[in-house]
Amino acid sequence: MRKLLVSLFVGAAVLTLLSCGCSQKPPSRDDFLKWENDFFEEVNLARRMAGINGLTRDERLDSVATVLARRWVEEEIGTTDLATALEEHLLENLIEAAESNIEIKTSSNLIPYDAREKLINAGQENLLDPIFEAGGIGIAYKRGVFVVEFLVARFADTTLTGELRPTITGELWPAESLLTYEEKLFLLVNEARHKYGASTLKEDLQLKALARVYAEKMLESGFFGHDEPSGKGLKERILGSNMDNYSFWGENLASLMNPRSPAVDAHQGLMNSPGHRENILRYRFTHMGIGAATDGKWWIFVQLFGEKFEPRRSL
Repeated sequence: MRKLLVSLFVGAAVLTLLSCGCSQKPPSRDDFLKWENDFFEEVNLARRMAGINGLTRDERLDSVATVLARRWVEEEIGTTDLATALEEHLLENLIEAAESNIEIKTSSNLIPYDAREKLINAGQENLLDPIFEAGGIGIAYKRGVFVVEFLVARFADTTLTGELRPTITGELWPAESLLTYEEKLFLLVNEARHKYGASTLKEDLQLKALARVYAEKMLESGFFGHDEPSGKGLKERILGSNMDNYSFWGENLASLMNPRSPAVDAHQGLMNSPGHRENILRYRFTHMGIGAATDGKWWIFVQLFGEKFEPRRSL
């Protein structure tokens, strides 16, 4: 599933250095590249000295950092919107990000070197936070003003099939708070079936309970897929639930990070996937149960479909 919106923890530290000197020509692109590389290495050195994993340089974060730095010097303002810049660059598997920035007013292009330690100190709450795994840097210059923007971020892992692997960031919401979202998704499924001529699915509370348990398990354990890490799959979960009144089964899974509209986004994503769409519109199914789990950032929906076995009545 593609992620549609990023929730950010943003910490900004601003430091202004004033220095006197003679005017000189603007720095070249090679100068910027060297300064950016030096800044990045200096941050990683500080992290290693603190016993923290080094950051991986990310070109996408470099691009965002450069945009933020340039907007700062062009608009001559002290802050820019990190969330908007990240969204513009489609960083959809971003879990958290934070920024540290520094403004240097000087006529000497040697100041960026001297400012490295000050940048780390000014933004060490972000730069030395072990939860972050990637980083990016951008430097902009205009009329004697340097702006250095440094970003740190944590990205979601992906499964072998390209889905985002859930990462729990807080307490799970209570089940009763998810009823509205589960009911909305159930309604959307039946609307789609009606549109394409399939029968209306009935709700089965046993299917619903089984779906919810699995949604919570995936989010709490940090995996996503029809098979658990132990290898236990849908068939084993069904057989272990003593639900012998169904003769045919199907399962859809949706994993989303910070969706704008959880049920709607999940439904659209599933309908855009041929295999999931086939389950939603399958004529053979008669019942469905939907379970959801979320910690407020990550959402998982499980749709369990079944063809209920109706024994013949004896005459």
